[in-house]
Amino acid sequence: MSNIIQSTGSYPRRVHSVLSTFSYVFVDIGIDLAHFVDTVKANFDPDTRLALVATIQFVTSLQTAKKAMEQHGFRVCIPHCPPLSPGELLGCTSPRIQNADAVLYLGDGRFHLESVMIANPLLPAYRYDPYDKSITQEFYDHKLMRQRRKAAIDVAKSAKRFGLILGRFTGVGPHLSLATAQSV
Repeated sequence: MSNIIQSTGSYPRRVHSVLSTFSYVFVDIGIDLAHFVDTVKANFDPDTRLALVATIQFVTSLQTAKKAMEQHGFRVCIPHCPPLSPGELLGCTSPRIQNADAVLYLGDGRFHLESVMIANPLLPAYRYDPYDKSITQEFYDHKLMRQRRKAAIDVAKSAKRFGLILGRFTGVGPHLSLATAQSV
């Protein structure tokens, strides 16, 4: 069990909190692992060093897929970014991957994949969608992202007041304390 804190109010007023209890429910979605491995064999040279990543509902498939790919001569790693599970990605938390020639994301959509693409801008990225059993090479416009972030910073420079939301959800980005944020 964890607590969610919802705060309302504005500086310098007192912050009011409401605590709600919630439970984590882990879901494991089984996939056609044979098709996944066959797709990798058909699209990658066994000398390619692959980093396998996924969203939490597919993460249990990574170890089995890794073993099967290694039996076919592939060099596979499953990167780990604590406190997440090995191979798990979130949209705001991804590992920096070393000793890999490409990253292969097992999952649907791009949100979580974009996180690992931002963290590893020089690493080619591929996505295997277990629902439609397709593999695609994915691209991210890092230059455009930097331009947009710079523009947002430029606008923020003229702000008289800032609001800051500090999340405490496990695995979601680095945790800042209020004292740390105020010292910046």
